[in-house]
Amino acid sequence: MSAVLAAVPQPRHTEPRDLPHWSEWLVGQLDPYWRADEWDGKTNVFTGSVDNPLTAAHYCRVVRCTAMVEAFNSYCSACEYHRRKKKMEDRANFAETHHPGVRYARKIGMSQFTLAPLSATVRTEILYALQQRDQMEVILVPARVRHLTAKLPPGLDSLFDLGPGFPASLEELQGAMFRGLMDQLVRARTEHEGSDPTAGDVWDCRLVGLLAGKGREYRATSGTIDFTRLRQAWLREVAKEYGRQVRPTVIELRITVQAASIASAALVSRPCGDIPASCSLRT
Repeated sequence: MSAVLAAVPQPRHTEPRDLPHWSEWLVGQLDPYWRADEWDGKTNVFTGSVDNPLTAAHYCRVVRCTAMVEAFNSYCSACEYHRRKKKMEDRANFAETHHPGVRYARKIGMSQFTLAPLSATVRTEILYALQQRDQMEVILVPARVRHLTAKLPPGLDSLFDLGPGFPASLEELQGAMFRGLMDQLVRARTEHEGSDPTAGDVWDCRLVGLLAGKGREYRATSGTIDFTRLRQAWLREVAKEYGRQVRPTVIELRITVQAASIASAALVSRPCGDIPASCSLRT
């Protein structure tokens, strides 16, 4: 029983402190060397590299074409247009025989996006979130960032200022990217404000940052873990401290809480169930 008592943490006290401005704080979290061969911090333009496996940037399937495409082994729009005009029997060797015409350079190409038109805070928020997603090995698709930023309202001061209806205005893939970015920013905002997402009895999984499960090398982005099922305050704290210190996956922690809830139900019938020092295994 002494081991159980030792696991019960002392009450946490968070001292009030002066927080730096959100944008300034976030700048301090950025990796200045992030994707040095792709991101140009002076122009705020990202140019995807075909050599980076975490970037959706590939050459057009046509051998002589230098255009970039998002999906591997696919055609650029111009080559696909000419391929469709060919007779079916002439399409077999199209990738090896087609001669692309003259291309007119665009300001921002398929493998690029620019954050230059955005406010400094929004630009920093997007960069931070992208860097965090890199740590999770989420493939960066330049076109999705480009399309998302094009939907942002002019003069936006922060992504947190977007209305609740904004995600509904996005296409499915854009919406998925937006939610992924905001998951990172909500977690960062919690850290910036100095709050502890594990202090309460119901944990928001996307704020706590636990891995989703074994074999899932990414942090959970939804759901909750409910410790209120444990009716004894001391048992709740033991279970929460286990989550804080061991950092199990969300699935493992839920299994632990489920097991602890069985013990909690049994302790309810005991006269001293709320006093851990009085608990014993004697019948």
